[in-house]
Amino acid sequence: MMSNSHPHQSKGMTRRSFLRAVGTAGASAVLAACGGTSTTGAPGTGAGKEPITISLWTHDNLYAKFFTARGEEWKQTKPEYDITFNFQQVPDVFTKVLANLAAQIEVPDLLGIEQGAFPQFMQDGIIAEKFVNLTPRLGDEINDLVPGSLTKYTYQGNLYGIESGLCASVLYYQPALLEKAGVDVPQTWEDAIPVGEALAKQGTSFLALDGGSWGIFTELFWQHKGSFFDKDSNMVFNTPENRQISLEVLDFLRTGLEKNFLKPFSSSDFWAPPIYASYKDGSVAGIVMPDWYSEAELKASLPDMAGQWRIAKMPLWKNNSLSTSTWGGTGFAISKSSRNVDLVWDLLHYTYVTKESQIKRYEELKYFPTMKSALQDPRIKGVTDEFYGGQQIGKVFVEIAPDVPEWYQSPARGPLLDALNVELNHFYGNQITAEQTIDAVVASTKRNAQYL
Repeated sequence: MMSNSHPHQSKGMTRRSFLRAVGTAGASAVLAACGGTSTTGAPGTGAGKEPITISLWTHDNLYAKFFTARGEEWKQTKPEYDITFNFQQVPDVFTKVLANLAAQIEVPDLLGIEQGAFPQFMQDGIIAEKFVNLTPRLGDEINDLVPGSLTKYTYQGNLYGIESGLCASVLYYQPALLEKAGVDVPQTWEDAIPVGEALAKQGTSFLALDGGSWGIFTELFWQHKGSFFDKDSNMVFNTPENRQISLEVLDFLRTGLEKNFLKPFSSSDFWAPPIYASYKDGSVAGIVMPDWYSEAELKASLPDMAGQWRIAKMPLWKNNSLSTSTWGGTGFAISKSSRNVDLVWDLLHYTYVTKESQIKRYEELKYFPTMKSALQDPRIKGVTDEFYGGQQIGKVFVEIAPDVPEWYQSPARGPLLDALNVELNHFYGNQITAEQTIDAVVASTKRNAQYL
């Protein structure tokens, strides 16, 4: 574990730190647009109840609504305060917060940091300098949280964000298409090859693939116990162990493309009507994606396919595999500049680290709990879903929850993923080999990352 000190922490966040975090394009305009208005109310000095405003910024209004509902419950336990909430969905929220920090303008008490933005807050120790270390506040309760929900918001061994959902990946599939081909759900990725070949003979690809991005490659890589970075944020993608895992994943993907049981989609089509049309016309049987894909994509875009889908555990990698993978997530952090850090922590704890609130989060947002105690509750384990033919989907997610991969962040993650996007696109187009793909990603990351 790295030391808790950081060479840049004592200097405070400078304009240079901000520019390194968000890039130079438009940075001055962002700083100007942020203004100087605080969203955190000051404690009152008059008689009666003490007035306090708690602020929250997020990129997703669902979080604002959920925190509002729980906040109204929570504040009834604080009769000594007159508590109001200022919870907002804010465009370009991460850039704006980094700009405010650079300009020494107040930021909200609570910030939802999407996991993909967390590396920006790691640069120059911003996360440790400006946000509250939640590890000592959680204490022993941290042991009730699924480990895979913690590491992506960890910096120098300390936790700075509480995750919003399990983000566990499963196989979504259409059973009628498999039955027509006379095959069952494969138990291993090795078994998936003959299953895919049988489906391909009837004009159906087994799985959709994001042909211009790193997402599904990363899901399979993490499931196979691969790592891009270690706990100290050092790149380990180029170690012999991770190189071998990468080669095995890439070889499987190449086989799937050559045998037509993986159907690649462009980055735009993967999240748009073309992929849903392929599900509907039977040219694609399924996809490997996290729990949130169900509500946000399948149900939202294919309501008329209710009853035609099922879920299953991901096929396993032979000899070295987890039963699931992961993609996405948002962790809520507390600003050190908050005038009411203890009270804000109490709200965050009530909303995200209590069994009943985690169960309500599933009931209201369909994000599976990250607390082991909540996962074992019959209201979660017993969840059935008519979209999946009345299947007891809760049982599947509860069983795979302990296997959600623990993966680590780094300020170099952005350059690495940018390189993956470019080189995987070349690989899927059969322009370079698996070996060349790995070499190119490593070289590009070392060239473009300032922190290796």
